[in-house]
Amino acid sequence: WKTASDLFLSQIDPDAGLVPVQPSLGWDQPIEMGLYAIARLAQQQHQPPHGSINEKNGNDDIGSQFSLAAERVFDAAISMSMVSPQSEEAYILAAGSALGRAGEYRGCIEFLNSSYHSSRLGQSLVASVMHACVMNGQYKEASDVYTNCLKGPLVSGSEWQWGGGYHTIHPVVRDLALVAMGQTKQEGNSQPAVDLLQQSISDEVPVTIEAIRGVLLACEMDNEWKKAGDILEDILVPINNVKTFTIARDITVIIERTNNITVSHTDVQQHDYEIIGRGPLVDEHMLASVMRTCAASREFGMGMLYSRLYHHAKGTELTHVSIESESLLAATMVSLCGLHCFRDAAELYNTTRANIIANDDTNMNETSDASECYEFIQFVLEKPNDEQNHAWIRAQRLIDKTILLMKEPTYIAADSQLEFIAKMVRSCTYAEQPGTGYHLARKFAAYQLYRQEGESESVAAKLKSYFGLGANSESHENTNNSIESILASTDSLLSATMHAHRKMNQNQDALDRFFWKMDEVHNSTGGSASWTNSHWSQSTNEALLALIEEDRLEEAEHIFDEMDDLARTPDTFLLMANSLYARKQWKQMIDSHQAAAKAGCLTEEHAMKTLEAIVQWKQHNGSIKMRLIRAVIKDVSQVMGVLPNEWLISNYWKVKRAVNKDYIRLLLNLEYSDNLQEIELRISLKQFDEAKELGLAVKNDVLRCMVRNAGSRQRNGNFDGNPVPEAREIREREAQTKDRFDAIDIVGQAVLAARGTSFWNDLVFIDTVAIAFRSLKGNTECIEFVRDVIASGIQPNPRSLEHAHLAAKDLGDSEAFEEFTFLLEEVSPR
Repeated sequence: WKTASDLFLSQIDPDAGLVPVQPSLGWDQPIEMGLYAIARLAQQQHQPPHGSINEKNGNDDIGSQFSLAAERVFDAAISMSMVSPQSEEAYILAAGSALGRAGEYRGCIEFLNSSYHSSRLGQSLVASVMHACVMNGQYKEASDVYTNCLKGPLVSGSEWQWGGGYHTIHPVVRDLALVAMGQTKQEGNSQPAVDLLQQSISDEVPVTIEAIRGVLLACEMDNEWKKAGDILEDILVPINNVKTFTIARDITVIIERTNNITVSHTDVQQHDYEIIGRGPLVDEHMLASVMRTCAASREFGMGMLYSRLYHHAKGTELTHVSIESESLLAATMVSLCGLHCFRDAAELYNTTRANIIANDDTNMNETSDASECYEFIQFVLEKPNDEQNHAWIRAQRLIDKTILLMKEPTYIAADSQLEFIAKMVRSCTYAEQPGTGYHLARKFAAYQLYRQEGESESVAAKLKSYFGLGANSESHENTNNSIESILASTDSLLSATMHAHRKMNQNQDALDRFFWKMDEVHNSTGGSASWTNSHWSQSTNEALLALIEEDRLEEAEHIFDEMDDLARTPDTFLLMANSLYARKQWKQMIDSHQAAAKAGCLTEEHAMKTLEAIVQWKQHNGSIKMRLIRAVIKDVSQVMGVLPNEWLISNYWKVKRAVNKDYIRLLLNLEYSDNLQEIELRISLKQFDEAKELGLAVKNDVLRCMVRNAGSRQRNGNFDGNPVPEAREIREREAQTKDRFDAIDIVGQAVLAARGTSFWNDLVFIDTVAIAFRSLKGNTECIEFVRDVIASGIQPNPRSLEHAHLAAKDLGDSEAFEEFTFLLEEVSPR
């Protein structure tokens, strides 16, 4: 160190001819090598009692006990500045880099706080000290230096020249502050970090990739998913490559552009600086951070959207994740689980694990977040009622197509593109991720805005303001209005975005967009109220729903009354009927039914609501209600093109729920002595056979009726599982046996049809089956059924166990009796 230090000092000796030192920065350059040698010599001459210097990270004790190294290095830098004043900043920053590599961050802080040179060197020295702290992972100290810099005389009253303008904060100081804000991992840093980033963008100052990471980490600490997502998205998918801001590989690039000096790198083209939007600039850790932020706010769809954008930018597919970023694997699995795509998450884990083992014969950390998530998934998949979220899978396909539509030139007509975007938004909303669909629709609209107005500087500024980055509030508002205008250009797209707002509990936003569009249409046509026009019927329906949900019923009724028949759709009548039903306005509901029937807009759902309203209406007796019920059935059967009785039988179970038992008997023209259970059984068996013939799933109501009503004459009327007494006559007993045998077969068919469906997990249905078998003296069938239920992983109610226990007792099956005795003791309260 002494030899290297003496050699370097001889080169900067004022008596050696005042030759300026080349201010090229970088560890492989003489300036940093020489200053590092000076620092190491000072440490060697004043060796601390314990430990030795770590060349890469340094030793915390050195800087705190000895500041001689900092003094000598900064003195050398200042001496070089006397020879070449224009290179002073580069020398000071090189000094911080050398001291940081030597672990002298505390000595740097001491020098900043005590040296009389501090006021003259100003923010160059602050940047140098912060860099030394960051190099040693001392982000809290770097943040404190920045905070003190803002409060102290180094900033107040001073300006920094950059790009022809003057700014308060030095670009390198600002960049290092962003790094520190994220790495300190303290809450409350996200807004200051985003503000600093916006300043850099406004000033057209390059930002390092580490600074971007810092902003994303700060946003993660505060759960600010939208801020983090907007930044990441602008990196991944720039709008037609419009330069929003510039990313630098490291701060030496910023120093170079500040001082017009050379930065040493092996490949200048590769390491100089890059326009944002090139995939390699974003790593998997950055993506994982944003996905965790989204998941913390339950925006799982947004997390997966950013994942898709990342893989599109890289030109890859999400088949596995490299072990170098196991955090991304965990974040992706959590997002998929949040979307109920458990099987996809398990497949991703298994594929990644297999790929790692195949490549380097190592295994994944079994205690990692990803492994723990996989264990949870296995528990979920063991449950028999696991259902994959196919809605999100369909939405993701449309998301991928939307991304391609934005990135690649297309000859699809503009109207067709808007219809596709509307479909994508609705699909995301249906998958319970309305924010994802709406966000991507806005991104698509930004692309459309660019294509409509062409590549101009004004458009680039508009696109910059799309993210609220580096733009004033007026520009941002204008851009937002242009985007919303595109999203309101068709009825289907406007209604889809309004529906998304409603599902995000943003009814007023939905209404604002609707009324703004209606005013625009009204002003352009000079006609009557725009919602009377059938061209905007879907959006009008969404507005009505928003008004009803906001309890602004008079406004909703006013719009409905002004609509003509062409503008009203079946959905329009239905949503108004639902509103009337909720307010128990029975007479108005009947009037609504008649208006819908007259307009040809009656639906079965509307008719069912009307039947319920008629039964609830207290102002009429049974005969008038019966006449109204028959009229409703006649109206809806005409719409469906069938006879009233055919429609009644096809929708029997819905009608039965809408009206009580007395009205259903009258509709079936039954006498008092007629057995309703047997008639319902015949209806259910007919519908069962029709479903089987067509290969369709049997409705739960049909299965429930088959189990409950089969062999009704051979059961105790209390439905307690006890069979009726045996008949005295032999012929009657034979008839009883046959009835029971046939009924057990019907119940068995219902059980077989229920297997593999969600109805198999219905504990009430399980109780009903156990009771049915035992009341029909199918004791063996009762025992085997309950055993099958338990074997499939379902814990039945104690009632089912009790009937299996009694069935075993009636059979004299001691093994089954002991089995169910034990199970009953397990579930009985102690």
